[in-house]
Amino acid sequence: MATKRKAVDPRRNEKKAIFLHYLGVVANADLACDEASLMLEWFSHIRNFFDSKNLRQVKISSVAGSKARKTMSFPRIRRLLALESKTFDIEAEWKLATKKIDDLFDLFKLPENTREPFRFICLLTIMRDDVLKRLWRFINDATFFSDITSENYKNIEKIVGCKPEDLAACLDQDGELFTKGILHTDGEKFFINPRFRQVLIRGLTTKDQFLKFLLGNKLKAELCADDFNYIDGERDYLSKLLSCAVKSGMPGVNILIYGNVGTGKTQMARTLAKIAGIDLYAVGASQTESEKKYRLAELAMTQVLLNGQNDTALIVDEAEDLLCENEHDGRAGASNQFLNDQLETNKTPIIWTANDLDDVLDKHKRRFLYSLELLPPDDTAKKNIWRNISRRLGFPLSEGDILYLTDRYPAIAPSFIEAGIRAALLTDDKNAIERTIDAQMKLMYGYILENEAFRSDQFDPELISVAADQDLKTLLDRLPASKSPTRNAFSLCLYGPDGAGKRRFAQYLAHKMGLNSIHWHISELYDPVIGADKSILGAFRYATNQNSMLIFSDVGVFLRVQRSMPWEISGTNKILTLMASTRNPFVCTTNLTDELDKEVLGQFTFKIKFDVLSAHQTETAFSRFFGQELPGGENLPDLVPGDFIAVKKKADILGITDADRLKNMLCEEARVKQQIHQLGFRASSR
Repeated sequence: MATKRKAVDPRRNEKKAIFLHYLGVVANADLACDEASLMLEWFSHIRNFFDSKNLRQVKISSVAGSKARKTMSFPRIRRLLALESKTFDIEAEWKLATKKIDDLFDLFKLPENTREPFRFICLLTIMRDDVLKRLWRFINDATFFSDITSENYKNIEKIVGCKPEDLAACLDQDGELFTKGILHTDGEKFFINPRFRQVLIRGLTTKDQFLKFLLGNKLKAELCADDFNYIDGERDYLSKLLSCAVKSGMPGVNILIYGNVGTGKTQMARTLAKIAGIDLYAVGASQTESEKKYRLAELAMTQVLLNGQNDTALIVDEAEDLLCENEHDGRAGASNQFLNDQLETNKTPIIWTANDLDDVLDKHKRRFLYSLELLPPDDTAKKNIWRNISRRLGFPLSEGDILYLTDRYPAIAPSFIEAGIRAALLTDDKNAIERTIDAQMKLMYGYILENEAFRSDQFDPELISVAADQDLKTLLDRLPASKSPTRNAFSLCLYGPDGAGKRRFAQYLAHKMGLNSIHWHISELYDPVIGADKSILGAFRYATNQNSMLIFSDVGVFLRVQRSMPWEISGTNKILTLMASTRNPFVCTTNLTDELDKEVLGQFTFKIKFDVLSAHQTETAFSRFFGQELPGGENLPDLVPGDFIAVKKKADILGITDADRLKNMLCEEARVKQQIHQLGFRASSR
């Protein structure tokens, strides 16, 4: 049977040259006895790099430990290297192996006295799991280069073959290898930037290839200037600011664009760069979640590479992790100072985007030249975004489709739109747009909820009865007309009998304010395993993203005085915390009255107690629901609009139009509902 030939490593000569070079350095070094023993032990693992004939001639034992020390010496290693050099030009191959390193060294304009340590760091990275890594493990009792600490300086100096002061300059945390983003430290250990590591281990050979890989592709604008006509003043000013910044070369130009998810911050940055006529590159675009600690290093690296290039700018997306204090970062203070220096000295303009500024440090905020809160686009802009993306991808939508999708998704990130249209293009199915967007929103927010459109035929404000000391009309007039920038940042607790119209009133208020409403029954948010906190948080985030009023119905379990279960207590705290910080209207409805916790109730901006219909309202309701006057005789029991809705539905199904029969049905509805309450059941708030 034919034996399978082992694949030849195409980079064997490169690795062999690196190995033999450092083996020669170590063999000529004045190593201590223990280190020599480790060196001999290491040698037994890498014999495959030598010609077997030369090994036999020098009589090097393959046995490790003390026995090997008797049969092998460094003079013998030097003799072996001399024999190898007759068939393998170590010096020439070494120059080839280090050419890429030297090109990178020159690209980053590093100090000449750090060249040798820089070479060693890079070559160790190239070898990865090969022989040089074993050398490092045996000599320094470490497995990875990231285990180098200041205590290892002495051994590194001997291997690298450089002056101690040059090695110290290379590993100085204020030195250029750190300030230019090649190395990173946690205060104890040194790490090489993963992006830089990829340059070394990939088959890149030229400076142009290095630059293209390290910088990534130029970002292209997917939207046009007209898509931001709703903020045309800010758009024109920022594009002019960017244009002037690159022309003047003024350092420290940083622009912050912040706002809710889906408002188009990244797309606006791309569009601004296009208007200004400059190239835009992303910082950390390829970084995984576990590598976020390297984003500062990559920012510094990118700044160095773009230095001297005109007409370029950078974007740092989701910058909160850089701008906020990280309590788990042992070098948080040094990192903050490093970031401050970047914000003050960056020669390439940077656009930063963030969703939430609550935890951003004030000392960072002060260093931005300009900041813009990006609010959701108006209806015209939203339609244009749908229209432009669908045309660009080759799946144009009709005006009717655009109108429907704009209403369905009031505030949505362009990336979601693009994903939906790509799916429709692949499947040739228009329904794939909603299916894909809903799936992405569920992934982002934990669930997907369609906006509940308000229907005027389902609500009549004249049929709302509230406590005598409350002025509902003023509230309905003042809130929609308010010009305050925080007019939407209010909370409302509506409590009273079931069916009194609490949820419908909230939807009517949202309609008058020009907002969509999102409704959840509290039972839909509770999970018996994890409680309700996560779902409550997701609901608030979703409503904020959709710029909609959030309505929770039947929240009595969180508002009552007696809350015994842990999930009830934590749910109450979660609601109150989010309610205090939300920028969108939040409404709770409950059928409870006397059992409400007055302290919790006091946290709401407005508290409105709903009541049963008055005699006059009952007559009006009968006329509007059934188109005839209420018959005389026996008085009706206490009724609410929900009773009329229920009887109207039954009467339409059964074809009942007689006024007396309708009156009796209302009495029966009130009686049955009262019995249900006595049994302990509660219907949902209406």
